[in-house]
Amino acid sequence: MRSWMLSLIMLTSIILVSLSLTPTIVAQDASGHGLYIVVTFPNLKYDVALIACKDDVIVSIAPPGVDPHSYQLTPENVVSLKRADVIVSTAHAPFELKIRELYGKGELKGVLIEIPRIPGIRIFKNPVTGEYNFHMPIYDPINFKIFIEYLCNVFSKLRPECSDVYEKNMVKVLSEIDSLLKETPKLNVTIAIDMPSLQYAISWIGFKIKYLVIKEHGIPATPKDIEILESAIANGEVKLVAVQIPIRASASIILKELAERYEIPILYVPSPLLLNSTVVKLKYISGEVKRLKFAEKVHVF
Repeated sequence: MRSWMLSLIMLTSIILVSLSLTPTIVAQDASGHGLYIVVTFPNLKYDVALIACKDDVIVSIAPPGVDPHSYQLTPENVVSLKRADVIVSTAHAPFELKIRELYGKGELKGVLIEIPRIPGIRIFKNPVTGEYNFHMPIYDPINFKIFIEYLCNVFSKLRPECSDVYEKNMVKVLSEIDSLLKETPKLNVTIAIDMPSLQYAISWIGFKIKYLVIKEHGIPATPKDIEILESAIANGEVKLVAVQIPIRASASIILKELAERYEIPILYVPSPLLLNSTVVKLKYISGEVKRLKFAEKVHVF
């Protein structure tokens, strides 16, 4: 167990280093003025960059390392938003609601893309609260494909001279996601996760998410919540847990410690806010599922 944990820690460290690096995006040149694209969260820059033309400019409103839920728009942000050809928003954080308000007043002239409102995007219900979960729905690979296709369509209409580049890049991304969906083992087991943002990241694998340490952002777990969760792990109802990396939140620490105490597998899932594309994160998750060889302990369908 100690050797396994050491190997996993080393692997996690290596992956975290790679996730923190700026990805190399190779795009073709196109004549004309590039699009000025504003995204609300910094991680979205890396997703948009997957299909962008070389001279498109992508900027983020919230800076890296800041909790988007507590971020407030600055005058500089408003200037960027007014300049934007396209604005990409998760339509969830308070400052994103302010952006919608500015757009509604006619102060923003660019195309506002609110991810939950993209046709076809599936918004899951939190399995504990029953409320809709708006925490990064494009972490689900099917939603991510819909998102990328929608971006390609919007960008191509705004900049038709670069449409071939957008489409070529889109096809490459969709192919990578399709390969992941095909190659990743599907596991039908009951699990616990540390926070709602992981629901989209792992539901596609087939997991039955029944327990969350943090039911919703800003609502800490109670001692009773932890007691119920520990009982579910101890009696074998919960077969494994998923924990967000890097492990900083108390919810992640609590869940990891419970899993180690009862010796059940841990699936380490990159935070959706890490500065790299969703494709890279999903590849990591797929690799984790394969390497941990859950099939040895749980039913695979």
